[in-house]
Amino acid sequence: MDEPKQHPIVRSNYIPRLVGGVFIFCIMATILSSRKATAGIWLPVGFCLVWPHLAFWLSSKSRRSKTVEIRNMFVDAFFFGFFIPIAHFQFWVAFTFVNMLFSNTLRIGGIFLLTKAAMISAIGGLIGIAMEGLRFDLASEWTTMILCALLASVYFSLFSHYSYTMTRKLVQSKKHLEKAMTASEEANRKTGEYLQQLQSANQSLHVSLQTIEATKGQLVQSEKMAALGGLVAGVAHEINTPLGIGITAASLLEYRVREQVERWKRGEKSSTDIEKFFAFTVETADILTINLQRVADQVRSFKQVAVDQASQEYRRVHVKTYIDDILFSLRPQFKTSRHSVTFNCADDIRFLTYPGIFSQLITNLVMNSLIHGFDEIPDGRITIDIWQEGRFLILYYTDNGKGMDQETLSRMFDPFFTTKRGSGGTGLGMHILYNLVTQSLGGHLECTSTPGEGVIFLIRIPEKDRPRKRPPESS
Repeated sequence: MDEPKQHPIVRSNYIPRLVGGVFIFCIMATILSSRKATAGIWLPVGFCLVWPHLAFWLSSKSRRSKTVEIRNMFVDAFFFGFFIPIAHFQFWVAFTFVNMLFSNTLRIGGIFLLTKAAMISAIGGLIGIAMEGLRFDLASEWTTMILCALLASVYFSLFSHYSYTMTRKLVQSKKHLEKAMTASEEANRKTGEYLQQLQSANQSLHVSLQTIEATKGQLVQSEKMAALGGLVAGVAHEINTPLGIGITAASLLEYRVREQVERWKRGEKSSTDIEKFFAFTVETADILTINLQRVADQVRSFKQVAVDQASQEYRRVHVKTYIDDILFSLRPQFKTSRHSVTFNCADDIRFLTYPGIFSQLITNLVMNSLIHGFDEIPDGRITIDIWQEGRFLILYYTDNGKGMDQETLSRMFDPFFTTKRGSGGTGLGMHILYNLVTQSLGGHLECTSTPGEGVIFLIRIPEKDRPRKRPPESS
């Protein structure tokens, strides 16, 4: 347990009470030695030597030391009043005791405490009169007078010293307080200036943050539109070849039909020519059918993926077919390289999700491998494995690219962070991917990589009930 905190008046009263107790014992012993006094009188006189130590002990051990010390002062007042009639109201004794009572109580508690002490002193006087009787002997012996004078001198000197010490401490405390107030005012002034600067800086940061958020949103939309534009350009390029073959075949067929019609008009008919013409027609029709089917497949794939990317429809998709369509739309990105994609997925998985977000997720992963992972790698390999665990769809994506160090890996999902800053990279591809998985789809994304050993993405996407509103934007 903590030691009780001692109030300053306990220490300041101890020395005067100790000195006063010795002098009071000497004065009363001098007076009582000249007459026969009973043991009942000598007992309080002897108690004067013990009382200072007992009073100090009582106050020191109490947690309310001030209250206990004031009660001790009431005991002092009682003895002052008690000893005056015992001394037969000798003038110097009464004068000294009364002044001690006044100085002690006024110093500590003012007139209110003095009034209480005077009443208790009067009670002590009445008890003294009851024991000794009402006798007056105003004259005092020289010994008593000298002791009273010494007591008064020492007692008042101690209190004067104490008052001087307290006054000096108060003056020093006042100086320290004034310095502290000056320092506090200066600190408040500087704090006000700093606060104004911080508010100004905060306002500037707020404006900058709004500008960055607006720019980021524009860049995200630009990134989405760029991906969609790349998809359009790739599909257009893919359509161009079979469409050109089909147009050529149709033109040739038209030419041969017109030629055959002219020959028939001239009567140039033979079974051999007719057989050759029909064989040519069937072959040309096959070429037209195959190439037009390729165009139809491209348009169907592009239409579904493009519509899904532009909208945010929530529907159930056949995962294998849908991912095949996405990878088919990305084929132009692989035509000028030896890179390859291997996709493994069970044929019976149907999953309720946002197909457009899922398409953008796959596109961002593949393009990240092509742009960053396969830089200076001629034959990159991408493997996509998808399976279902309960209500979760697991996507395990790997490539054999150049990988990443820990510093790059730790910042990969930060907005505007890119290792292709000078080559047109915006630093938003992986940031968008992270937001697509965690915010739009409510899933979980983990990425591990080692320099020279490619990258691994493990994505867990929960299947949720049909939402009532659109998912948050992947910004």
